[in-house]
Amino acid sequence: MTYLFYFIISIFFILFQTVLIPRLFGLEYVYDLFIPFVLYLTLFRPFIEGIPVILVLGLLLDSLSAGPFGLYGTCYIWLYFSVRWGVRYLHFGNVILLPLVVVLSVAVQNLLFLGAVFLFGQDWLLQDFHWDDKLGQLVWAGFTGPFVMAGLGVLQGGWHLMVNGGAAGKERPG
Repeated sequence: MTYLFYFIISIFFILFQTVLIPRLFGLEYVYDLFIPFVLYLTLFRPFIEGIPVILVLGLLLDSLSAGPFGLYGTCYIWLYFSVRWGVRYLHFGNVILLPLVVVLSVAVQNLLFLGAVFLFGQDWLLQDFHWDDKLGQLVWAGFTGPFVMAGLGVLQGGWHLMVNGGAAGKERPG
């Protein structure tokens, strides 16, 4: 049932990011909302839950995007393992560190996408690349990313309570 929760959240993020955000006033600097989702899976969920979701999510977004296949999946896998590795050395309960990780993750994704543009010789994509938009994305990510992760935690806690019929603990099989 946990994977059903992740599927519903993914569909919501896809619809929110592609349909609603472009039509809202003042939200032209929105970053990839799946980055806080990947970070949530990395920091707060077990390895066995995170990897399959990130692989499927990467494949799904690669098939929906107009970019080179494997770009989103590669980015999410790199972020997942980099942050997993960083957990060994850093204390993520720090108030400053979590927004910083979200900002760095958005910056890494933008750099990977920019590198893919040059690697695959698609310079025409640079017409829509504006540095001020990317800076706005970093600021937006720093302010909203931790709240998105906290919201995912609350939603998943509520999901588990609903699935278990109000009982705490592990969810029922099947």
